Amino acid sequence: MTQSQKSDDDQKNYDNESAFKGFSFDPQFSGKVMDDFARMATGAFSAFQGFRTHIKDEVRSHINKFVAEMDFVPRDEFEIIEEMAKKARLENQKLAKRLDALEGKEPKKKAVAKPKKTTATKKTKKK
Repeated sequence: MTQSQKSDDDQKNYDNESAFKGFSFDPQFSGKVMDDFARMATGAFSAFQGFRTHIKDEVRSHINKFVAEMDFVPRDEFEIIEEMAKKARLENQKLAKRLDALEGKEPKKKAVAKPKKTTATKKTKKK
C-alpha cells in the first residue's frame, strides 16, 4: 500500500465513523445552547422552589387549623394548672395528717396518693 492509499483509507474510515458528517463545530452556537440550557434549568429550579414553599405553607396552614379545632391547652396554661394541682395535693396531705393527729389516729400510708410525675415538667423560658 502506498502512502496516498493509506491516507485515502484513513479518510474513508474517518468519514464512516464520524457522527457529525458535514457538521462544523461553532463555539458561539455551542455557548448559546449551553446558556439557554442553563437558563431553562435555573427557571425550573426556581419553579420547584416556589412549589416547595407553596406546599410547605399549605401544610402549615392545615396543621394550624387542625390544632385550633382540637382545642388544645396552651403550654403556659398547662404549667399553671399543673402547679396548682401540686399545691392542692400537698395541702391535702397536710390536712390529712392534721386530721389524723386531731383524731388520734395513726396516719394512713396509702390514703394519700403521691403526685404523679409527668413528662411535661420541663420548664420553658418566658420572654
